[in-house]
Amino acid sequence: MTQKPQVVVTTAHKLTDSQKRAVLKEVKQKVGTGFELQEVVNPQVVGGLKINIGQKEFDVTVAGKLAKLKSQLPTATATSAIKLSPAQRQKINKMLEESYGPINFEEVVDESVVGGLKLRVGSAEYDGTIQTKLSKIQALLKQQF
Repeated sequence: MTQKPQVVVTTAHKLTDSQKRAVLKEVKQKVGTGFELQEVVNPQVVGGLKINIGQKEFDVTVAGKLAKLKSQLPTATATSAIKLSPAQRQKINKMLEESYGPINFEEVVDESVVGGLKLRVGSAEYDGTIQTKLSKIQALLKQQF
């Protein structure tokens, strides 16, 4: 005997009868009629619902939509020897948003960076680390002598 697919609908509040009918109608269009529906109330779900069909999750909550949007934004990665202060993070983030618009900002602490900051946005890299500056000076000196 085959087991019916499990469909779990998670919302912040219990679905009304009309909401439940609408969800059932949509799920029937996707998986047919042979499924078992389970409703879960989770107050932490904000603005929408999550539908799990087997191992697949369809997240149409506010948080799910924001996460999807965030994944589509360009990412800027700042690498420094020590953790940036909140003021530094804010200043860099503001500068990036002025140049690129909304952006994901990530910070990497790499102790091998002696000082300064390396910033990567997409394929562009801005290297203001002391190591790079010393390497450039060394190359210039080699050319001179």
